[in-house]
Amino acid sequence: LVAGGRAAESADQAGITNLTQQLLLRGTKSRTEEQLFGALEDLGAKVGGSALPDAGDVSLVATRETWQEALPIYLDVLLNPAFSQDEFDRLKADTLKNIEASKDDFWTMTVNNFRKTFFGPGGYGNPDLGTVESIGQLTLDDVKAYYQKYFVPNNMVVSVAGNFDPAVLEAQLRGRLGAVPAGEAVTHTPPTVALTENKEVTTTAASGVSYVIVAYPAPGASSQDLAAMKVLNAIAGGGMSSRLFQEIREKRGLAYSVGSYSMNYMGGGCFNIYGGTGHDTWEQVQELIRTEIDKVVNDGLTDGELERAKRSLSGH
Repeated sequence: LVAGGRAAESADQAGITNLTQQLLLRGTKSRTEEQLFGALEDLGAKVGGSALPDAGDVSLVATRETWQEALPIYLDVLLNPAFSQDEFDRLKADTLKNIEASKDDFWTMTVNNFRKTFFGPGGYGNPDLGTVESIGQLTLDDVKAYYQKYFVPNNMVVSVAGNFDPAVLEAQLRGRLGAVPAGEAVTHTPPTVALTENKEVTTTAASGVSYVIVAYPAPGASSQDLAAMKVLNAIAGGGMSSRLFQEIREKRGLAYSVGSYSMNYMGGGCFNIYGGTGHDTWEQVQELIRTEIDKVVNDGLTDGELERAKRSLSGH
C-alpha cells in the first residue's frame, strides 16, 4: 500500500493515482507488458494495481510453489516501471474513452456528482478515473513526479498473507527494498467533511430509472464510532431484512433497489442511502428515506435489531 490515493489529489490532477497505478502494469525497464504478463501466466501468478481513497496498491497473488519466482517480477513492476511515452499516450487515450463511456452509465454519473457535492472538488470528491479536463492536461512528467514522491519505502506498507516461510520472504523483501532510497513519508491532511448546510444536486439524463442518494456525514476509518456505524448500516439498509428494504420495496413496491452503505475514509466519511425508482416516485422514495432515518434518530433501535445486526456482522 502506498499512502496518498484520491485524498491527495487536487481537482486539477484528478485521476493521477489511477493513471500511475495502471501505467506501472504497462511494462518495466527490463520487460515489455507482453513479457511481463507472459512470465506471470507461466507461474500461475497475477500482479494488479488499484487506486483507493487514501492509498494506491500494487498486489501479487501467487501459489506456494511459485511465489519465490513471481516475487522478483512483482518487485520489478513496483520499482522499475518503464514509464514509456507511447504507453502513457495509449493509457491516457483509453482513460479518456472510459470517462466518456461512463457518461452513459446514469448510476456512475449520479455517484460522481454526489461525491463532488458532498466532499467538494478535489480529494475524495474526485471521480476514480478523473475528468476529461484533468486527464487531458496530465503529462508523463506529472506521473513520474507523482511516482517519485509517493512510491518510496517510507511511504509504503507491505502486507503479506498465505502459505510461505516468513523468514525467507522478509529476507528477500529487505534485500530488494533495502537498496532503494528510503525517501520521506508524505504528510498531508486528508480532506474532511465540513457540511454547514443541506446540499442537493440533480443529474439529468435519458434513463428509465431515477436514482436517489441521501447522505449524512459518517465516522472516519480510524474512528471509535466505526463499529457503531456498521451496525447502524446493517439495520437501516444493509440487507433484505433492513428497515429501508422492508418499508420501501417490500411493503410499498416503490423501488427496484434500495439500501445503504458507508464510505469511511481517513478524513471522515458518509453514510449513503440509495434507491432506484421510477420518474414519478423518486420524491416519495426520498421522503420515505428521510422518515426512516428520523425514526432511528428519535426512537432508536430495538434490542432485537441490535442483536441480529451484531450476529450478522460478527458471524456468530
